[in-house]
This record gives sequence, C-alpha cells and structure tokens, in this order.
Amino acid sequence: MIRMGKGTKKSSTEVIAKAVAFFGPGGWGLEVEERADCCTHLVGGGGHVFVQVTDDAGPGGREILVEGREWETQIRQFMTEV
Repeated sequence: MIRMGKGTKKSSTEVIAKAVAFFGPGGWGLEVEERADCCTHLVGGGGHVFVQVTDDAGPGGREILVEGREWETQIRQFMTEV
C-alpha cells in the first residue's frame, strides 16, 4: 500500500481529470468507482487508487493525496507527471 502527497497550483477538476485519464479505462484500465470534483476512486487489477485534492496547501495552492494498493509504481509515475 502506498500513500503520497504533493502540492500543486492546478485546479482540483484538472487533477481529477488527469487521474481518470491516467488510471481509468483509457489509461491503465481501472474502473471508475466514484468521481466528484474533489476526488475519485478507481478499482481493478486486484487493487485500487484513491485521489483527493484539497485546498490545504496555502493561498492559491492545493494538496494532492493519492492512496493505493497494487498500483504503487503507477502512482509514483502519476505523481511525477501531475
């Protein structure tokens, strides 16, 4: 299991869209179990990925939190690209 965080200036909508594109059916093939403006939960391959964006990084900044199981390598790659 992995849990990573990172600050960003991107909007939560943009981060969630990138997460769904990266991990979802058009990317690594995970099924989108839940999707909202602030978060998404994807499942498949015996594991899951949860991505959440909060406004906790100070003025104008956001915090991306990604948690997952069985997708650790892909989560690290996503965090470097987002």
